[in-house]
Amino acid sequence: MNIQKTIVIISFVLVVGICAWIGFELFLKSHIKIPQNNVVEKPVTKPTQPIKIPTEDELLKSIKEQPDNQIDIGLASLVIAKGVYLDIDINAYMEKLDSMAKELKETINNTKDPAKMLNIVNNYINHHRATKIYSIGDEEELYGSFLNTVIDKTSGNCLGYSTLYLFLGERLGIPLYGVILPYHIFVKYEDGKYQKEIESTNGYDFPWLTYIMQLKSRNRVLHKGDWQYHKATKKQVVGYMLNNRGVIKNNTINYAGAIADYTKAIEINPDFAMAYYYRGNTNAKKNDFDAAITDYTKAIEIIPYYARAYHNRGLVKFQISNYNGAINDYTKTIEIIPDSAEAYYNRGFAEAKNGNVDDAITDYNKAIEINSNFAEAYYGRGLANAKKGNETDAIADYTKAIKIRPDFVNAYNNRGYLKLKNNNLDEAINNYNKVIEIMPNNHEAYYNRGSAKYRKGDTDGAKMDWEQAIKLNPLYEKELKPWIDKLKDNGNK
Repeated sequence: MNIQKTIVIISFVLVVGICAWIGFELFLKSHIKIPQNNVVEKPVTKPTQPIKIPTEDELLKSIKEQPDNQIDIGLASLVIAKGVYLDIDINAYMEKLDSMAKELKETINNTKDPAKMLNIVNNYINHHRATKIYSIGDEEELYGSFLNTVIDKTSGNCLGYSTLYLFLGERLGIPLYGVILPYHIFVKYEDGKYQKEIESTNGYDFPWLTYIMQLKSRNRVLHKGDWQYHKATKKQVVGYMLNNRGVIKNNTINYAGAIADYTKAIEINPDFAMAYYYRGNTNAKKNDFDAAITDYTKAIEIIPYYARAYHNRGLVKFQISNYNGAINDYTKTIEIIPDSAEAYYNRGFAEAKNGNVDDAITDYNKAIEINSNFAEAYYGRGLANAKKGNETDAIADYTKAIKIRPDFVNAYNNRGYLKLKNNNLDEAINNYNKVIEIMPNNHEAYYNRGSAKYRKGDTDGAKMDWEQAIKLNPLYEKELKPWIDKLKDNGNK
């Protein structure tokens, strides 16, 4: 089972229709209590000369101790970015950011109407924005979390652009604050009389319906009580920065650095469920399964409907052979997301390991019903059918898996085994040929192809394959060496 999960931050570029938006906004206002805070922060004065740049430890210590309105969100972003961009000139970027704030202030001039002022702010930021917006899966998407990337590449993700909005608001005394949602952040203006939600990656109204649909499409969910819609403090935004830097380090196999960053994020924001979740993922990659389970459990305590945390905790429990525990977690995932093909597939695998083959097939069937192109589900059902003795059905399942995923080595291997078992030697050899073509060092394929060739009477071919199998896996030597010697002796007669 592959327990690695690449996690990512969602980028949004779509705008919902105005009628749908109004209806959903009314629903939100009737179901979610939004705390009011009408205090407008005083503008932060631009330094007249280069500032002393704190170390990261100094920065985080001051953030923990300072009132929120004394935190410089731009400086925080750049100091944290230095953990990835080692040669960053923070003072140079601060000068650029302050120059942008000055320029924007001159553009706003004496505009008092908040809607017009926000339109100026959006147009200004869009003028400094490239046409590209990072999307999920982009190699550089997470690097767009920091202001130096937003400035250098005029591109960024939701966190990077939200930080830019917050910095400009901080400098100019505009009452903007972040709103942190699962896998996303946007900004909101609120002065006590007027309020507006802004999708920071494009400057449009925040598209609630699109956001929820995208969460659902990625097996994530918004459920009443599982998230918080509130004015995020600057401390919480800084925690988000540390979390994203942790994901970058995780993706570059710097697991110790990733865990350190998630831990820093949690120290700043102890209720940051996503940081626990990602730390759990990294601990799982390190095979520190107890720590991973503890982290997923904490994330679930904070957000009781955190489907991915349940699912990944199930993956870890499966890894340590706690199949009943894994089944329970996958079942909880399915309760939250009834159309999660992945959860049905993984529960099927756990059921099969528990000896419940019929239950496993039922789960595989459901996974395939939800996603007819789920190659792994066909493969899993093939294994279950083979275990039940339904070899024709098993071969059909392996064949379907291969059609969807032509490089599916295990499907070729298992189909080859059933062909060999039923004495379809040429078809068995063809399957093992394909395995070796895809994975030249697959010792099992050489072993089995040698057996097929031996039974077909190709003793030279059998000897060569078995010798290669031993070369790749010396454990075969005890079993195969006598057969190879026998073939050599027969060849010398």
